[in-house]
Amino acid sequence: MAINYRTYRNLESSLADHLQTELDAQFSSPKIQIRVGKTFNSNWKLLVVAVFWDSAPAVKLGIGENRWIENNTMIIDIFSTSEGLKLDLTSCVIQALREGFDCHILAKDPGDQSQVIKTPNGSVHVSILSNSALALGDNVDKRDKYRQRITITVDTVDL
Repeated sequence: MAINYRTYRNLESSLADHLQTELDAQFSSPKIQIRVGKTFNSNWKLLVVAVFWDSAPAVKLGIGENRWIENNTMIIDIFSTSEGLKLDLTSCVIQALREGFDCHILAKDPGDQSQVIKTPNGSVHVSILSNSALALGDNVDKRDKYRQRITITVDTVDL
């Protein structure tokens, strides 16, 4: 029996896959790395787009319903090497989100736990809550000098 990932990990992975495909089509060089997680890892090389799930308030679909709609908040952090490239990456990411993205249900392969099986599960709608530069001052690490944060919501119903 396959071990399914839960909703939040499915969303993170699906968003990362979508952005990697879109940015690969726009940027042949330099290569843009897409990472899942909010901690900047020392082996990351700039240019990096990091995605992670943040929170999910949920409400019932209606009176007497057992199904919930979750308003998942996700963060997209862009770590760049220059102001111009940061703006270009931001524009491409926003463009890539306009029509939402395909979501997959992920599961570990029961025969080989190092392999992940992706099963299509429709597409999700995205709303952009904020898109702002993170001004962290003048004495910051080079990875934080040209940084942008995009906050989105992704609505799911029993995904």
